[in-house]
Amino acid sequence: MLGKVLWCMVTGKLKLHREDFLDPRLDVTKLFPNDPDMYMINEILKKSVVTRESDCLPSAVDLWLVVDAYWKMMMQRGGQLWRDGIPKPCRVCGVGSYQPQQRQQGQPDASIAVALNRFVNGIDQHIGALRMTSFICDRCGHVQLFRA
Repeated sequence: MLGKVLWCMVTGKLKLHREDFLDPRLDVTKLFPNDPDMYMINEILKKSVVTRESDCLPSAVDLWLVVDAYWKMMMQRGGQLWRDGIPKPCRVCGVGSYQPQQRQQGQPDASIAVALNRFVNGIDQHIGALRMTSFICDRCGHVQLFRA
């Protein structure tokens, strides 16, 4: 029931019939398509609005722990889920959205490899590389790097 109350609070509707929150007419990511936080709401709803009791979080305390973790990621740290299909609003201008850097014709892929080194007793030791993909704001040009 708490999951349904959360859905009602987010959507402003009085009740959610059955457990159909992913139905396109009821899905918060469809109702608020430009808000990436709605994808976090759906992750919470997947754990609390279920058809089988065994799939549900066992208590309100457990639901609070999940909500609190997403809340801290989103509100305190400015985080967001980073998956394909989720809007990625720019953290600088707040108007544009991040788009993956496009590969130029005849060029290698647009990902970047960064060498990882550590210094032990004054000796530089190469320990590997981290591949990242760059995303660029389509409005202001701000760049974000994410692990590929």
